[in-house]
Amino acid sequence: MNSSKLLSLSLLLVTLAAISNDVFAMRKKPNSGGRRKVRPNSHRRPSRTRSTRRKSNMRNIRAVAEGAEGNVIKVFDANAPQNAKLYYGHSKRIDQIVFNRDKTRMAACANEDEKIIIWDSSDTDYHKWRQLKTIVGHTISMAFSPCGKYLVYGSGDGTDEGPIVILDISNPDPKKWYELKKIRVNREYIGDYRLGDLGFGYIYSLMFNHDGTKLAFALPKNVPHDYTPGVVQVLDTSSWKLLRTLRPSCIDRDGDPRSYPVKFSNDGRKLVVEVIGDPSYTETWNISSRNPKNWTSDCERFKE
Repeated sequence: MNSSKLLSLSLLLVTLAAISNDVFAMRKKPNSGGRRKVRPNSHRRPSRTRSTRRKSNMRNIRAVAEGAEGNVIKVFDANAPQNAKLYYGHSKRIDQIVFNRDKTRMAACANEDEKIIIWDSSDTDYHKWRQLKTIVGHTISMAFSPCGKYLVYGSGDGTDEGPIVILDISNPDPKKWYELKKIRVNREYIGDYRLGDLGFGYIYSLMFNHDGTKLAFALPKNVPHDYTPGVVQVLDTSSWKLLRTLRPSCIDRDGDPRSYPVKFSNDGRKLVVEVIGDPSYTETWNISSRNPKNWTSDCERFKE
């Protein structure tokens, strides 16, 4: 092989080596800036939308009844209670104030002035609430469904139509809200309104479970000289039919029970009934079984 051919072969090998080095460098550094190229569909931290900011701002909102007669609603942020806002509408003592799950609506009831006032917050600022609707009726207990579609309240009219009202509030226009259903309750549990005491026969402590599939409420039998226990009833909200009537299992028949607050556990598997009176005690019902007949009670008296 002559010298010219050797020279040509050497030049070819040098050229191939240079090309291979350039290819390796291009793979290592995909762009001139040395930064990793971001794909169009890569995962990025989501920006805080208006709904996210709203939920964050309203999470700590609280409301209490204030004023000389307890007829004024005080709304405030738990982190800044000094910046409270007062809302007026009731002339008598407010019995209960409740929020829906995302705290964009609020309802307050006063039994003595026969009003339920429903408020709406159209902004993330808790200082901006407006009245949506006023419902007339004796009520001391109510609850929003977790989905926000219904407001359920105990009506104190004492009629056979039933003292529990299911109000459909899903339409943005309050004028189009309507009573979906009225639930009858056996008069054995609510007493006789002819006795003339407004405290008799009222629905106490309405409460939905975590997913809104059950509704529980208490029916204390507050009838003079009749100290037989009241009951707690649980409804299936898909049909609004009674699942089971829970009767206190360890109450002293000579006692004087007057109040039955009820509360579901966070997972909805238990229902805690608190009887306040003489004597007072708590009773926990295991309601995890799909068959209400298999629900069991573990009664536990308060420690003196």
